[in-house]
Amino acid sequence: MNVIRQHTDYALRLLVELGLAGEKVSAKRLSRSAKVSYYYTAKILQTLRGAGIVTSTMGKCGGFSLARPPREVSLATVVGAVQGPVRLNQCLMPVRPCQLRDRCPITGAMARVQKQLDDSLEAVTLADILEAQQAGVKRKHQNRRGT
Repeated sequence: MNVIRQHTDYALRLLVELGLAGEKVSAKRLSRSAKVSYYYTAKILQTLRGAGIVTSTMGKCGGFSLARPPREVSLATVVGAVQGPVRLNQCLMPVRPCQLRDRCPITGAMARVQKQLDDSLEAVTLADILEAQQAGVKRKHQNRRGT
């Protein structure tokens, strides 16, 4: 089981491409640069637009851009928008919680791990990913030049 589903991974890759571009980008260009099919790209961008993470402009000079600064877009925001909240176990779901929840020996431990996961997803932002990406590109360039 993957905690982050494939379409969420695609969404993150598309957002990285938008962040690196720093300007409006067409869905086709995003699709090519993120190596995500155009069909998925269009679908995911509409989901992200609906969540207020990206904006879109129609027309010849149109395209998609980030609706917020990268520092304000956490992994938790993207994951929640694309696939919904990540829950380790059904007993932690707010809707129809497990009947054994109050006396189950693992609920407390699962809740602590869930909180760590939630906090981690909230702590990492698109800006963090972009900074790491740009640092990696810079190091790669330096290694090619021998500096």
